Amino acid sequence: MADIVSGLPISGELVPSEADQRLAREGNRILREHLKADRGGTLKLVDDGMETEVEVSASVLRHLDEILSHISRGQSVLVLPLDIELTTQQAADVLNVSRPYLISLLEDEKAIPYRMVGKHRRIRLLDVLAHKRRFLEEREAVLRELAAQAQELGMGYE
Repeated sequence: MADIVSGLPISGELVPSEADQRLAREGNRILREHLKADRGGTLKLVDDGMETEVEVSASVLRHLDEILSHISRGQSVLVLPLDIELTTQQAADVLNVSRPYLISLLEDEKAIPYRMVGKHRRIRLLDVLAHKRRFLEEREAVLRELAAQAQELGMGYE
């Protein structure tokens, strides 16, 4: 996933410190309590004695909750819009496939929509993730079917 961020504007440290993790755990706990009511709220930002209040919707708070949850576990978080366009190499990295295989998915199988920018292909992250989800769902279905067949044949798998 590191290659996907090549060329994207990224600021600050990507790996949360222990202090970041502690603060995120506390913020996550408080936010989860508030989200039980499924409503928006006001966030108060305090910096050097100056206070600013920001109204946010419940959906924004759910996104913040997800971010804090990852940070509290020491995981790096990168927020990208789903309609961002990726290069073929970035899309291949997301799918964990080779770039030539991705090109065959795009051109031969028409499995993922893309557009041409000059002579370069651009693929929306949303479309790449949708393809990945479909692939994982199909793989899971095949594995369930194989497990059922193995049980029917008494191959000792349970």
